Amino acid sequence: MFKIFIQITLLFIVFFLPIESKALTISPATLEVVSLNNEVQTFPIRVFNDGLKSYKIICYTSDVTFDEKGRKNFIPSGTSKNSITKYIKLSESSFILNGRESREVYVNINVPSLVKGGNNAMVFFQSFPNSDDNKGNNKRIVTSVRIGTTILQENPESIYIKSKIEKVNLKREKNSNILIDLDIINDSNTHLFASGYVAILNEKQNLLGSVKLPKTLITSNNKGKLKGEFKGNITQGNYQALITYSYRSKNFSIIKPFEINSNGELVFN
Repeated sequence: MFKIFIQITLLFIVFFLPIESKALTISPATLEVVSLNNEVQTFPIRVFNDGLKSYKIICYTSDVTFDEKGRKNFIPSGTSKNSITKYIKLSESSFILNGRESREVYVNINVPSLVKGGNNAMVFFQSFPNSDDNKGNNKRIVTSVRIGTTILQENPESIYIKSKIEKVNLKREKNSNILIDLDIINDSNTHLFASGYVAILNEKQNLLGSVKLPKTLITSNNKGKLKGEFKGNITQGNYQALITYSYRSKNFSIIKPFEINSNGELVFN
């Protein structure tokens, strides 16, 4: 019985920890800033504690880079080429956030006009259990969770926008759905949100269906991917993928012919 009790206790610990980590949320998750005339701009970020326990919140800035799949990598402030952390001041460095409460932290941004193009940073809010909650004999596991707002800044007087599809990848495995993968290049000196739409046409130019490629953030002079999956019924024959690529206020379309052979494999014409 003693061993069974220990095992059950450990199961409950593993189960409850992720719930605790989800207690903290923020809004907005992304902040887009247009810098003009060397003016200080102030933006609120609201931190919510959806749980019941109180937390100590530590606020700080960080640099961020993005890989070609849109995944974030966090590095020390001031080390990224496009860092603007030294131009960002927070109204709070730390505070106590009780359960079911929220608090606004003001982000003051003053990026000089000599900083060209687009840049980015992160504002992090890292939570620690309030030390007052650990007094007495009831000790609990100490966990630390951080969430952040992505700051995207640009000077519209010095940006240029240029992007293209580098490669179209269509793949089908074992008569399954068609996997769509677009390699995107952002040759701009600022960020962009890339998205796409793919329509599948048969040999008679009839529309069989379409798929929307979710919006993806691609930072300046970087690569990214747009991915989707067409789940329509595709049999042997000739087809076309009509691909529309969109970014900022621009969009263009390309056609990619392909064939499904007698083995159900996708081949290019």
